[in-house]
Amino acid sequence: MRLQQKLYESWQSIMQDYATVFGAKIVVPEGMVPIAAAEPWAPHYRINSTARKEVSEIVTEALHHLGGGWEEHPSGLGLKTTWNLLWTWSKPRVERQTLLVWQKVNHFQHAKALTRKDCLKKHIGKYIAAGGRLRQAFDIIPPTFLLPKEYVAFVQAFQERSERLKQSGASETKNIWIMKPVALSRGRGISLINDLSQVIYGEQMVIQEYIAAPRLLDGFKFDLRLYVLVTSFNPLEAYLYNEGFVRLCTQPYEDNDINNIFVHLTNSSIQKDNESAIVGSTNPIARVKKQNQLPNSNNDNESDQKGAGGTKTTLAYLWRRLAAEGVDVEQVKRNIEEVVIKALLCGEDHIPYQVNSFDLLGYDILLDADLRPWLIEINSSPSMARDNNLDYQVKDAMMVDTLRVVDPLHFDRAKLAEVIARRQRDLEDEKRRPHANTRHPRETEELTARQLNEDLTAILRGKIPRAYGEMPENIGNYRRLCPYTTIYNQLVKLKRSCLRKA
Repeated sequence: MRLQQKLYESWQSIMQDYATVFGAKIVVPEGMVPIAAAEPWAPHYRINSTARKEVSEIVTEALHHLGGGWEEHPSGLGLKTTWNLLWTWSKPRVERQTLLVWQKVNHFQHAKALTRKDCLKKHIGKYIAAGGRLRQAFDIIPPTFLLPKEYVAFVQAFQERSERLKQSGASETKNIWIMKPVALSRGRGISLINDLSQVIYGEQMVIQEYIAAPRLLDGFKFDLRLYVLVTSFNPLEAYLYNEGFVRLCTQPYEDNDINNIFVHLTNSSIQKDNESAIVGSTNPIARVKKQNQLPNSNNDNESDQKGAGGTKTTLAYLWRRLAAEGVDVEQVKRNIEEVVIKALLCGEDHIPYQVNSFDLLGYDILLDADLRPWLIEINSSPSMARDNNLDYQVKDAMMVDTLRVVDPLHFDRAKLAEVIARRQRDLEDEKRRPHANTRHPRETEELTARQLNEDLTAILRGKIPRAYGEMPENIGNYRRLCPYTTIYNQLVKLKRSCLRKA
């Protein structure tokens, strides 16, 4: 009861917001003006992303596509958290303890356990260091070191690799590593090195063994941008979007010139500066674009007709190409799903349960020549920029499906203010007359539960928040990764078994 009292007290200022703006029958505090047009039931969104106009645009358009009367949260009134959905580009500034369980925020606290390059390496490294079956199962990233902290260990690994190359008859110049700042994205600050004198170790960097034999498409290096929606940590619940991007380099792959970023770095923000090189080349992007321009194309596949934009193509295009080469595409997909889930399991140890949170993550995966997937990094706020028709095609649909799965519930703000005020009065009465209640404790508990259910039914108008593990009403083009999937169950069993023995 004390906890309940404390919670209600923490809601008092927020209740004032609800009462002032949405409760027409409640007296307005001095100095505040009610909004006559405010609809207590209308769902409200707030987007805190002033520097990212494209984020505001795509989220707003998706909400309007869903229908239901979504409105932008009133501004300039000093309102705090009376919205249904908060979407931010960076870390949300919100007191989560004041939120109602059905309000949604698009970032988890402590998600940097996955999205900062140094944290990701450290948490995966703990599983690898455990040895045995865990080491084998969680070997999902190339050998990686944190600089300057692990400089000595990196030098040892560098020299050992040089020796292996020498013994195989290969040039030591093929000992290539990729160096990245720990907290930057979009390819900023990345460089390739093949000599220890080129290493920067005076600032925080990660340095990672370069996968020198990547799978190529028509001679061009590529990687995959996947979208993963996490709706719960501890317990884990996540979904993988079926479509995504194949990000291609704009110049044919060869490992002689490590300074040519258009050969080695697949980031679209880098490759777009050399997009003109695609024209007339053997790049798959040029092939798809040329096919689209044919006036009487026999290509009936709509995905192919829209399947290229900028320096990207679709996952669907890649799967068709691999299938045509006799590759077991479904097995490749399962291997990728394993990598995605394993990374989430490593990060989950450091991300507490947060009922209000969800996260749309951008996974970067590289396939090597043997089609083994390697995790390169995980992005906290993947780009929502729409620079071409392909971006609109994939990202618009993905955002709509994301919001359908998250499903921020509508709630009656006026009814909520009324309920909180009534329950606050009841608690104050109990404090004044502590012995007035002569009911048996079990009867009191049953009455309290019944009243709570009645209140929630009134506030949510009969809607019930989706429970953990329950399949969303409309999953769209997502597929469930966990819970209740074979891959997830096997990995959890392995993790528990190995940690129990340890």
